[in-house]
Parts: sequence; structure tokens; C-alpha cells
Amino acid sequence: MSGKRAKILVVDDDQSFGEMMVKFLAELNYAPVHFIGGVEALKHLNDNPVNLMILDIRMPGMDGLEVIRQAQLINAGLPIIVVSGFLTQPVIDDMTRLNVADYFTKPVQLSDLRDRVAFKLACTMLSRGFPDR
Repeated sequence: MSGKRAKILVVDDDQSFGEMMVKFLAELNYAPVHFIGGVEALKHLNDNPVNLMILDIRMPGMDGLEVIRQAQLINAGLPIIVVSGFLTQPVIDDMTRLNVADYFTKPVQLSDLRDRVAFKLACTMLSRGFPDR
């Protein structure tokens, strides 16, 4: 990555989970930022380049599926990983229609998430470099 740290947007209404994710990702030398709501996260995404998003599905206000829809309008092709305790088949079907195939149920195995984040970022870098958006 030539010294450039991947910017990861974490969107989860569980403050303690978000803080744990930020700490975990920072230890892996990524540049994470956490938002507890979709509206705030989308504002950040609109104003700041991001390389990957990790988000929950069930959140008050704007749910994760709507965040995905809006995020794809802002940053087409943004890699997205869902980490949620509420993944039903209809939700997984909706995610598939939105081209989001990477998901984990909570509690997530951090080693699995680490590997998936690295894989998604590597694929993105190979296909289009680390874009400003």
C-alpha cells in the first residue's frame, strides 16, 4: 500500500462494539472511524474518501440496508462487509440484490474478519487502486 493506510468506516449503533472494532482495525494498521448512525456515516462518506465499510443491519433510524443503498450512490463499488446479530434469509437476499456477499453474524471471529478485510482491500487495490472515493 506504499505507506497509505486503508480508511475503514465502521457503522454500528452498539458503541462498545464500534469502539472494539476501531481498536482492532487500528492495531492492524488501518485507519478506522466509527459512527453509531447511518445518517452521520453517510455524511462522512460523502465528505471523505473511504476504502471499505463494515456495518450492522439493525440500527435505529436508518437501517443497514438503506445505508448500503445510499453508500453505493456515493461510492459505487465500495467494498462492504456486514457484521450483524440479525441476519435472516430475507435480509441476506436483500444484501445479495445489493451486491453485498460478505457478512458475519455476531459475535464475529476477529481472525475471520481480519482475513476478509485484507482480502476485500487487496481485491479493490488490484482492480482500481485506492481511490479518493
